[in-house]
Amino acid sequence: MPFDACASAREVRADIHEAFLELACALVCWRRLTSLRVQLFGGGLRADSPPG
Repeated sequence: MPFDACASAREVRADIHEAFLELACALVCWRRLTSLRVQLFGGGLRADSPPG
């Protein structure tokens, strides 16, 4: 396998690794925010109940 092909394969894998890392960070943040919302507001607003 030529050196250039190995380098480009590593770059692609690095991009994939970075994408999965960003996805994992987004999921962690989403879960933290939703649990905080439940703690602060008791589960959020429902469509059939008036706000407040």
